[in-house]
This record gives sequence, structure tokens and C-alpha cells, in this order.
Amino acid sequence: MKEEIIERIKAIERELWSHRNEKGSISLLGGTSSFSLFYQMFYALDPKAEYEDKFHEMINGLFDRLNDEAYINTYCSGLAGVAYLLNFYKVNDVLEADDVEDSLLYFDQAILIWVNSLFKNRDFEKDKSATILDFLHGAFGGLFYLNERAKNNLPLQADVQKAFNTAAKYVIEDIERFEKTDGFIFNTGLAHGASSYIVVFAKFLNWNGDNDLVKKALQKCMDTILSLKSTNEKTLSLFPGKIEKKSELTYTVPLGWCYGDQTVLLSLYFGAKAVGNKELEELTKEWALTTLDERVIETSKFMRNNDPALCHGFSSMGYLYKRWYEITKNERFFKAYNHFTKELLKLATYPDCESGFKKSLGEKGKYESSYALLDGSAGIGVYLLDYLLDDPLPWDELFLLR
Repeated sequence: MKEEIIERIKAIERELWSHRNEKGSISLLGGTSSFSLFYQMFYALDPKAEYEDKFHEMINGLFDRLNDEAYINTYCSGLAGVAYLLNFYKVNDVLEADDVEDSLLYFDQAILIWVNSLFKNRDFEKDKSATILDFLHGAFGGLFYLNERAKNNLPLQADVQKAFNTAAKYVIEDIERFEKTDGFIFNTGLAHGASSYIVVFAKFLNWNGDNDLVKKALQKCMDTILSLKSTNEKTLSLFPGKIEKKSELTYTVPLGWCYGDQTVLLSLYFGAKAVGNKELEELTKEWALTTLDERVIETSKFMRNNDPALCHGFSSMGYLYKRWYEITKNERFFKAYNHFTKELLKLATYPDCESGFKKSLGEKGKYESSYALLDGSAGIGVYLLDYLLDDPLPWDELFLLR
């Protein structure tokens, strides 16, 4: 299988390189900035000067566009994600601090101002699904970046602590509204909901362990998710995706990164570690075994329309089994990881695109090319490179998986 993976990676490289100059988004998850991650990992696998040169060309092009173009601030589609990636390269010694730190200092203030403006201008009556808190498109994406910057940056810490306190207050208020008010939606997902709050709060508590308000908000998120756990043996998933009332007995959320039991349980595991709840840590490992059920796996493939990508396709399902193997050392998870890797390769069937992969548009039989990290060939390439590398960069932290 190794040779087949290498050939597929080479095909993805040709596709990404041919589309590198298209004037789409520069964003981390939906645009071209993530192409640099693919080339960094390809160079780690096959240290040819060609791949190193292409990595640096992608970085130089990214800075040119940051200087010349307008962009939004979100993690998925804007500045917060790009800034996180550049800081990630600095922290992991891929880029020199002197090359990026001045830009990052500017990004720190821009993203802090944006996050605070979201909090200040929130309309609680209209925002019944907590959209301004959203990880991909709202405040928690910005907080994720700011937390990484502030933990080793004393001048930034007071402002970031204040922003986290505001976020914690809003999270608690939103959960209380869900508990008491009809029509308010509680979202458990990692892309848009409480699972992301848990992971970001847990990371904050790594250097602010005495912050009781953030601890309370994190615990409130975990308690609410746990209160929604299905005990019905017919349920496909243990937890819902989005829910208005607690009266539902069964859920049909397929596996994947954005929604699904694999990441809900992973967030609960991280949260349990942050608050020292050993019992819950062990329970998450036990409950994660339910994702290995053949009915869950096959139904998830069907419901996701055999999508190959990292958002909710075979790449994310496979990688999350790898993460659960790393946590539990249970070989069943590693077997599922290998299974999905083999199944992923079978999806490269489209002769009209270089990589062979296309993402599902949500309807059976409807697919299109995407080159992005989240839903396209860049993300699939990163997954395949990770499969072959002995010690890859911890790229999964970009997806709240570490």
C-alpha cells in the first residue's frame, strides 16, 4: 500500500501546484495557505530541494497576498487561521521567529479587536444558535489563536484572559438558555459547538489553571453534553449534533471531524484531563469503542456519500481512529485506521482531476473538485503523508485534535 500512497501523494502535489495561483481564498481551511503544510510534510518524507523551494514559494506568496488583499478574520476563512498556521511554523522551527514575529504581533491585536467586537455587538435575541461563538466562523477560532500566542507572551495575557472570561460568561448563559428556553439550539460539534469550547478552554487552563470562571464554563459544557447521551441501544450515535430539546432518545449523527461521536468524545477526554476527572477519562475510552461498531461505520460511509475529505469524510474518520489508538493503545482502533486508509485510496476514481479525489456535495452522485485542507485534496494529502511519516509535525492541532 505504501507505493500506492506515494503515487497518490505525487498526483495530489501536481494538482495543488497547478492551482496554487488561483485567486480564491488564502484561508487555512478553505484556501491556499494550507498548501504550504502539504509541501513541508512532503519535504519531510522526501527531502528534495524542489519541495522545500515550493514550500517557501507558498509562504512568500501568502505574505504578498496578506499585504495586498482584504480578508476576513475567522479561523476557517480568514486571518485567525492563517495567523495560527504561521505561529505553528514558528513554534515548530519550520520558520524563523525573525521572519514572522512582527507580522504575528500585528495579527494579535487585529484578532483581539475582532473577538471583542463580536462579544460587544452580539444580539442575544437573534443569535439562538450561538453563531458568534462558533469555532470555524466566530469568536472561538480567534480565541484559539490568541491562547497560543498569549501563553508565552506576557504583554498579551491580561487582554486574552479578559476575552476568555467574557467567552466563559456567554457560554454559561447560552447553556442556561438552552435548558430553560424553547427554540434555543445546543450544538455539540467540534466545528461549530460545545466540543470546540471544551478543547479551547482546556488549552487555556493549561496556563491559567486557577481561572474558576473558565473551569465552570468548561464543566458546564461537559455536563450538558453528558446529559444528552443516549442510552437507547438502537441509537447510531451516543450524542446529538444540534438539538433543541432533551427529549430525543436516539441520534443519527455519522462519524467525522465536524460532528460525530469520535470528536465529541475526544473533547470530553481533553476536558476531563483539564479538570482532573480520571473517571470520565476512562469512560470516554470505553464509549469510543462504540464507534467501531460495523453498523456505525457502514452507515457513516453511506450518510457521508463516500466523501474522502478531512471535514466529514474517510480521512477524518480514519485519522480519528488513529488518535483514539494513540490514547488507548487498543489495536481495534489501529485496524480501523488502516481500513479507512485503504478505503480512501479506492475513492480516487475521477479521471478529470489530477488527484482523482472529489468532495461530496451532500447529494448522492454529486461531487466536485476541491483543493482545500478541510474538504479537498490538500487535506487528503496531509492525511496520507502523516500515514507514512514516522514523526510528522503535530498538524492535527490545527483541527483541535491535540
